[in-house]
Amino acid sequence: MVSQALSILALATLGSATPFLAEFTRFSGSELVARTSCGTSGPQTCHNTTTQSNLCCFEAPGGQLVQVQFWDTNPSTGPTNSWVSTLYITRSAYSLWTYLAVDDPWSLARSVDYRRPFSSYRLTKQEALGDGTYDSNCDASRNYASITQVLQNNGKSSLLTYMNQYWVDINGDNESFWEHEWDKHGTCMTTIRPTCLPSGSTTGTDAAYYFQRAVDTFQSLPTYQYLSAAGITPSSSNTYTYTTLANAIKASTGYTPSLDCTSSTLNQISYYFNLKGSLIDGTLVPIDAPSSGSCPSSGIKYPPKSGGSTGTTTTTSSSPTGTAAPSKSTITATTSSGSSVGCLLSAGTWSTQTCATLTATTSGSGFTLTSSKGKCAISSSGLTCSSSVTTASVFTVTSSGGSLLLTYSGSTAFTADSVPSGTTQVTLYAGSARAQDVTLVMHAV
Repeated sequence: MVSQALSILALATLGSATPFLAEFTRFSGSELVARTSCGTSGPQTCHNTTTQSNLCCFEAPGGQLVQVQFWDTNPSTGPTNSWVSTLYITRSAYSLWTYLAVDDPWSLARSVDYRRPFSSYRLTKQEALGDGTYDSNCDASRNYASITQVLQNNGKSSLLTYMNQYWVDINGDNESFWEHEWDKHGTCMTTIRPTCLPSGSTTGTDAAYYFQRAVDTFQSLPTYQYLSAAGITPSSSNTYTYTTLANAIKASTGYTPSLDCTSSTLNQISYYFNLKGSLIDGTLVPIDAPSSGSCPSSGIKYPPKSGGSTGTTTTTSSSPTGTAAPSKSTITATTSSGSSVGCLLSAGTWSTQTCATLTATTSGSGFTLTSSKGKCAISSSGLTCSSSVTTASVFTVTSSGGSLLLTYSGSTAFTADSVPSGTTQVTLYAGSARAQDVTLVMHAV
C-alpha cells in the first residue's frame, strides 16, 4: 500500500487548473456557493492505495479531519443549551489532538492555547514525528487581516452572525480567535488553495469556504441534543461514566467521539472524519475517534453554564419565538432559485414522487419527526427516516413570510448534491456545503 503521505510529492507539479464547474455562482441571497468537478467517487483520505496527483480533489498529506466542540462553564461561552467554540476542521495523519503533559524540547502548544492560555498540554517527540503530525501556519501570504471583512465580502453575513454566537473566544476576542484558527489550520487545507478556486475569486474565498464547511459540520452535530436524548443534561450534582457519555453520542451518530476532561469535568468532544473529494463540497466520512480522550472511566461531571441565554432557532431575520409545528405535515422543498420542487418521502429523501406525511412529537423546546419508515435523524450521512434510527433529531420551526420552515440546530439551511426529477431520490444534508441549497417548508395536513 502506498502511503497517503506520498501524495505530497505531487505538490510541486500540480497544475493551476481549477476543478470548478460552471455552476459556480452567487444566488440572490448573496451566499457564496460552488460545485467542484471533484465528485465523491475518488479515494477516501487515509485509504488511498496509489499516489494522488490532483490535490485540489484530495486532501493531503494529512486526511483525518476533526471537528471539536467545547463546553465552557468558567467563564461561560455561547448559549446555555449548546456546545460551542472551535468549530474548526483541520487535518492530521492520525490523532490530531493526542496530548500528554510533558516537558520536552519538541513540545507543541495545544491548538486551543490561544483561547486557554493556562493549558499545559504538549505533544511528545514521538507524536510530533509520527502519526500525530499535522501541518500548521502553511501560507503567511493568506493570513487575512480581518476574517469578518473576508466573510462579508464573500456574502457570508449570516454565517458571521452565527459564528459570533457559536464560534466564540473564551476571552471575548472572536475576530483574533478566527484569524488564529484560519492562519494555523485553514491555510494548510490543500483542496481550498487559491489555485483550486475559480479564476477571479474574491480575496478570502478560500477562508469563506473553510469557515462555512466548519459551521455546516458543527450544525450537523448537535452534541447537547445527543446527550439530552439519552437523559444527560447539565447538572451540579450528577456524574457519569465514560461509557454512558460515549454511548449516548454513538447512539445518535453511529460513531464514537473522543471525550476530554479537566479535573473530571467534561469540556471537549471531538468528532473525526476522513474526506472524499474537496473540502468545499466533498463528503465527510465519519470514523471512530482514534483515542478515547482524557476523561476518566467514571465520576465525570457535566455542570451547567452560568448565565447566558439559549441558542437562537434560526439564522434568518424572522422571529420564530413561540411558533409551533403542525402535528402532521408534508414537507416540500424550495430551491435557491425560489422554485418549489418535490418533497420529502417516507425515507427522508427528496423526490418529486408522492409526499410522505410526517408526525411531529414535542421534545424539549423542539420536536422530533417520524414517518411510516420510522424516526427521522440528521447525521453526516444526511437526513434519514428509518426503523434503524434509535434517536430522532430535534427540530424547530421558523415562521418566515407566512411559511413554516423546518429548522435544525439553529439554521433553516439544507443542502443536496442535485435537484431530483422523475423517480430519483436525493439525500438532504444540514447546512449549505453542497451544490444545491434547499429550504424545507412544512404544510399541515
